[in-house]
Amino acid sequence: MGKILRNTHISGEAGVLKFAEFCNRHKPYIFFREVLKSDFGIDGEIELTRTNEQNKIEPLGEIIKVQIKTVSSENSYIRNEKNSTFEFYPRKDDIEYWDKYKKNGIEILLVIYDLRIDALYCKKLLDTDVFIGKESLKIVKRKNTNAITFHKEDNLLKVGINDFTLKFSASFKSRINFDIKEYLTSNFMKYKQHPRQMYVYECLFKNKKAIYEVIEQLETPFFVVYNSIVYTAFELGREYASFKSKVLKDVPAKLITYTSILDDRVLRNHYIELLNEYLKFFLRTKKLAFKKDYSRYYFWIGKDQNEVKVTVTTRKRGQRSEKHVVKKFDYPKFSFYRHVALQCKHLFIENDVYLIIHPKYYFTKDGKTPVEPKLITKLTNFLTSQEYNNHFCDWLHFWWSYLSVREEEIVVYEDPIYKTTTDVQRKNFYSRHVRLCLSQYNEFQVPFGIANDKKDRRKVIETNTESPQKSLFDYEN
Repeated sequence: MGKILRNTHISGEAGVLKFAEFCNRHKPYIFFREVLKSDFGIDGEIELTRTNEQNKIEPLGEIIKVQIKTVSSENSYIRNEKNSTFEFYPRKDDIEYWDKYKKNGIEILLVIYDLRIDALYCKKLLDTDVFIGKESLKIVKRKNTNAITFHKEDNLLKVGINDFTLKFSASFKSRINFDIKEYLTSNFMKYKQHPRQMYVYECLFKNKKAIYEVIEQLETPFFVVYNSIVYTAFELGREYASFKSKVLKDVPAKLITYTSILDDRVLRNHYIELLNEYLKFFLRTKKLAFKKDYSRYYFWIGKDQNEVKVTVTTRKRGQRSEKHVVKKFDYPKFSFYRHVALQCKHLFIENDVYLIIHPKYYFTKDGKTPVEPKLITKLTNFLTSQEYNNHFCDWLHFWWSYLSVREEEIVVYEDPIYKTTTDVQRKNFYSRHVRLCLSQYNEFQVPFGIANDKKDRRKVIETNTESPQKSLFDYEN
């Protein structure tokens, strides 16, 4: 009997031809060179190109090795297939061979051609996919397999979708990888409700210091003053008759609309200063003092106290727990207090206003007097050096849990009359009264991630002012 051509050879050729066709039709063109001799686990290599200024195709000299596997009904490498993912199980000798390439700095692409549905998938092999080191190889030997997860949408190669270079180019030396989906947590909190206007009054005095010499602070509204002009969030009525008679000129107020505020940089700055007045008052009720020199709010501590704790809900387990917000540290020659602190900044994005929060620390000698910057660096590096992304998310949640009402919204300020009004009455509420509230910080998914050498942090979804004071994180100033 003559030689027999096995079906695995035919299907294997189909995968190579399909990938070669994709490379040929990609823009910019991708050079694909098939390995013709001695198949040891690499079927070919590609060289990426670019279109230069003369509209000519220019090779980049960037070579990536390619392993192509074809899936058919007779020979399937695919297991645990779901609506959006499947797993590929390479052999141990494939893994060891890929490992040699990676140790020499050569990138490898694993291409899967599903002959059953004529679909081509591609993924760059990461250290999370290829176990490196003796300990890892022992695991592979014991299990005789190591699953590599493919996402049917993210890893699909489509003719006409020319993003191959962006996804797989080895010139991107950062750890960003488009095979991993992650969630980003933002420290931006949007104002759900805030004043939609400002009222302008002519003032008898130039600054707040002069104003407070003639009237008690408890008799004043929330306001800011610049060049003998007072800005408030609402029109002043009888309740502020004393303030109007002692501080303001007897002329009508001028209304500044929110549209005018958005269009004028100076007015935006005045508006933000007004919001800061409300915020400072709110945080004071939450036992947070403000240190102007360091532009941060911090938990204060009473006399003869060595620590302060507050009760919040934990981020991961959702349990009520006590957390130190002020703690004393004693050394043989020196002692200091570490206060949990916060920096806040307002920002306009299009027509909306956001509060950006930056978790910080504040260090004092006695609960009030700040520690010198050089001494902070010397004594506290070990307290902050290991606080990275997970800690940042924990601190964001801490502040949300502590400042919010039933963890639904942060009510910065609410005129007492608001609670007694009906929904119909609230339509005209904001012309005379103020309510400021913040929505929760945002978490959103992005189509890229950072590979972790020890584990894959992907979440699989089965659906189609500089300051000398130290911050919480070593990469912040």
